[in-house]
Amino acid sequence: MSDLLSLKDEPRLYFLVFLAAGLALYGTLRPKNRPSYPPGPKPLPVAGNLLQLPITRPWLRFTKWGKQYGDVVHINAFGYHIVILNSINAANDVLDKHSRIFSDRPRLRLINFLGGDFAIPMMPYGETWRRSRGILQQKFRSIDLPTFRPMEYEKAHEMVKRFMNKPDDFFTHVKNYTGGVTMNVAYGYRPSEGRDHILEMADEMTHLFTDNLIKATIMQAFPPLYRILEWFPGHNEWGVQARKMVDEVLDFPFRFVQSEISKGTAQSSFTSDQLDQIGNLKDPDLKDKHKWIKEIAGNIYIAGTDTMNAALLSFIQSMVLHQDAQKKAQAEIDRVIGHERLPEFSDRESLPYVEALYREVLRYRPVTPLGIPHAATEDFLYNEYYLPEKAVVIPNVWAMTRDERVYSIPEKFLPERFLTPDGKLNDDNIPLSYGFGRRICVGRLLAEDTLWIAIALTLATCNITKKTDANGRLVDVEDVLPDNLVSTPLPFECSIRARSAAKEKLMDSVNLDGS
Repeated sequence: MSDLLSLKDEPRLYFLVFLAAGLALYGTLRPKNRPSYPPGPKPLPVAGNLLQLPITRPWLRFTKWGKQYGDVVHINAFGYHIVILNSINAANDVLDKHSRIFSDRPRLRLINFLGGDFAIPMMPYGETWRRSRGILQQKFRSIDLPTFRPMEYEKAHEMVKRFMNKPDDFFTHVKNYTGGVTMNVAYGYRPSEGRDHILEMADEMTHLFTDNLIKATIMQAFPPLYRILEWFPGHNEWGVQARKMVDEVLDFPFRFVQSEISKGTAQSSFTSDQLDQIGNLKDPDLKDKHKWIKEIAGNIYIAGTDTMNAALLSFIQSMVLHQDAQKKAQAEIDRVIGHERLPEFSDRESLPYVEALYREVLRYRPVTPLGIPHAATEDFLYNEYYLPEKAVVIPNVWAMTRDERVYSIPEKFLPERFLTPDGKLNDDNIPLSYGFGRRICVGRLLAEDTLWIAIALTLATCNITKKTDANGRLVDVEDVLPDNLVSTPLPFECSIRARSAAKEKLMDSVNLDGS
């Protein structure tokens, strides 16, 4: 099914653009008394910047434009306006300080066509979004985070043990860890070791949306393009198959919870707790409520698993390539914690270098190089520039992490940039990868806990190095950017081994009672 679920035929897309351009009747004339749009590349007559819109790794082109035109860049295509925010200050000024205006999402017909209208991160700003997000805010309140930590600690410990036992399968171990955390929160489900059917189904659904979101945004720049795409053979079948898969992914773990409840073996989870609350409702209310629970639970998975998976794999890749940083973090853990126990959540404030390394992983390889597009609900004036109603506003996280005004030598992996001269953490803890304004990720604190404990346990017990092949030569690891909304490293090989027999023994002897 994966061949049906992506738009990678770029020549066809450009052909459609030219074909649709011949049918277009849109104009781009500007009233004389209106302020200017932000600067940007010179548009063509009528078509505007359509043919300049990048389909592959658009954040790189947007960053180049930012260096040429400034922190705020404007492009348009047939009257469809896109504003790119290339600095942290611009994103804060527009998306945070004026979130009332910029909390909406563009209506991405392709994503909805594929069954993604239930996804809260892409949902239009309104009552349905507020209600759905409100439920998740209750679930992930900071005061309740400690209740998840025993489970996170256990699963992180399990992942590190699997690193030691089957190091070549570290991609699978990481996926089972991040998926295991979100599946436990959503359904009380524990993935099996190795390839897990439910995780694989959910992962395919997640990629259905993340692989197509950027292209859907570009296609939105010219509405006739989507209408022409609808005429192509197989288009409707593609949508039918995609929506069928989404329904199955949402339904399968829900039925698992129902079965566990009937047997009296259900673990506490979002789904089981919600089902307990509505146990006495009658049809048709019950059917509608079940649908809503399925969709919210599905959001817990899709909103967190892929990004956490990308972050942990980026951590492993960074440790392979930057041995000095790994050794400094290990030395801090040994000095602060010693060799008789493992890191716990309560140690986080005492490990500033480990925290700085965690922040640098997210900066050096941001898990979402482009933020999910926002949409303006009214005209807005920013620094004398005109941002029109319905403009799509894209935070270019990649450019923000490469801003030399904020990060010196941005292409160097340097955890020390987050430390003061006396070794304490500085105030730079802006969670760029978690979004902006009212759209900031509601589960970000849970994600931070999940990532930090996994990183700390891995550093405390394992050495991550280049792998040696059968001929005794080191296998190179290429630091290559993928071309997806979620920047998961491309497959690579490495060696993950216990730092010592004592560390391995410590892993075996630890009491998993949480911390």
